[in-house]
Amino acid sequence: MKYFLSSPDLNDADFLGLKKLFEPHQEQYVNRPALEFEGMLDAYYGSKSLLLQSGTVAFQMLAAFFSFEVVFCQNLTFIASVAPFVQKGAKPVFLGSGEDWNIDEVFWEDVDRMMQGIQGKAAIVLTHLYGNPAKAVLSWQQLKEKYGDRLILIEDAAEAVGSRLDGKPVGTFGDFGVLSFNRNKIITTSGGGALLLNGEHAEKYDYGFYLATQAREQLPYYQHNELGFNWRMGDLNAQLGISQFQQLPQKLTQRRRNFDQYFQELHPHFSFQPECKTAFSNRWITAIHHPKLEPQKAVDALKSQGIESRMIWKPMHLQPVFNGATVYTRNWEVELFQTGICLPSGSNLKEDSVFHIIQRIINAELT
Repeated sequence: MKYFLSSPDLNDADFLGLKKLFEPHQEQYVNRPALEFEGMLDAYYGSKSLLLQSGTVAFQMLAAFFSFEVVFCQNLTFIASVAPFVQKGAKPVFLGSGEDWNIDEVFWEDVDRMMQGIQGKAAIVLTHLYGNPAKAVLSWQQLKEKYGDRLILIEDAAEAVGSRLDGKPVGTFGDFGVLSFNRNKIITTSGGGALLLNGEHAEKYDYGFYLATQAREQLPYYQHNELGFNWRMGDLNAQLGISQFQQLPQKLTQRRRNFDQYFQELHPHFSFQPECKTAFSNRWITAIHHPKLEPQKAVDALKSQGIESRMIWKPMHLQPVFNGATVYTRNWEVELFQTGICLPSGSNLKEDSVFHIIQRIINAELT
């Protein structure tokens, strides 16, 4: 592939930071990069952050914190948003998309109705899809006020580092936020993620850290009073995150410039994921759709031109593993899956590269 969907964007500063960890007599810095990176995230988000090995691990951490009877999950998302809770026994209920491709707030009525028959705790997992802030997060508070601690909102902001809604970073509107720093994300630690513990949940940091480090007791020997996990982010990953996070403003500018360039040249022939009025999307991935577009053929046609693209997420209720699950939908996300693709969107793409991709899309006559 010549033009990748979202490849890592690294520079000399990133490599210098990593090299520092291997210099002689650097033992004093063991475990410090993760704490420093957490401090940067804490300041940016105004929440307590816990660095982990991936965004998926952050969901697994929440499944360790809580026993959910039901998990209400966005239908158009990646399976990691729901799988850890189902694996622990939660019943999945999928909620369809609205205009912004995220949960349509009309389905809060269905959540309300179902909550009246739920005895234990339930979670809502709301995804900021492709980095686009979900408008519905602004109206969920009425449910929270009604059901209190029985209903936990988890924001899947794995794709949305740098995105804001009403001037506030997404991932901080609910009880918890999940971030990803995978190699294809807007900033990367190669592999890694973080759990944002918002408000009163900040007090769970110590227990989360304890679980993520094999539940080792603070004693001069190894003692374990309960079973933990090897979930903590390592020093190398965290050091890369420190450098990458400092470059976030430039990466946001480039991703949004990619989107603007695609939009100017391809709209209105193709439709794009819209921002709501008070949103600022990081435009991690630019996706397009058209009623006559056949995604698999389009992906293959662009691949033959050296352009990596990808089909839009297949809705969760269509996944064989969730066959028979409850779903509330208007089928908009099904149409997006059947008529849309994701385009190269990396911050290391040059303007002339995006122009080249646009010309290949036009010449390929995808519709």
